[in-house]
Amino acid sequence: MKALTRLAIAVSLTLIVSGCRTSRSVELRTTRAGVSPTHTNGVTSDTAVEIFRDVANQMGFTVQGPERVSRSKTNYIAMGPQGTRYTSPDLVLWIKPKSLRFVSSSYGTKKDWPIAQDGGDRLKKALEAHNAKYAARRFVAVSPK
Repeated sequence: MKALTRLAIAVSLTLIVSGCRTSRSVELRTTRAGVSPTHTNGVTSDTAVEIFRDVANQMGFTVQGPERVSRSKTNYIAMGPQGTRYTSPDLVLWIKPKSLRFVSSSYGTKKDWPIAQDGGDRLKKALEAHNAKYAARRFVAVSPK
């Protein structure tokens, strides 16, 4: 079992060090204001869409949506100039019954990370301008070239 674990770690490190392509993302979550009296530190869904469209326009992205994903979820996607969500930077807004989730992503090598970070920073500033409390996290999904 130890040998298998070591092999998995070695393969993972090789992929990371060799400049493999990854999806790098910044995620911001906030509450959806106006849903109940306890949800007062977030933004309304209309304000979230306004923030999303504004940031997408600042970055030169094309906005698609709204798209109803299920009875209770709606999303908006904004893509960079290269065309498809999986080959270019993108922004995604998920509207759920009690929460809002913004994700800024870029797919590529480490040099492409600043694009996702820039989108995340712009979204943070916009949420702060609306006095919204949010939780932020970064994550990386690794895939071979």
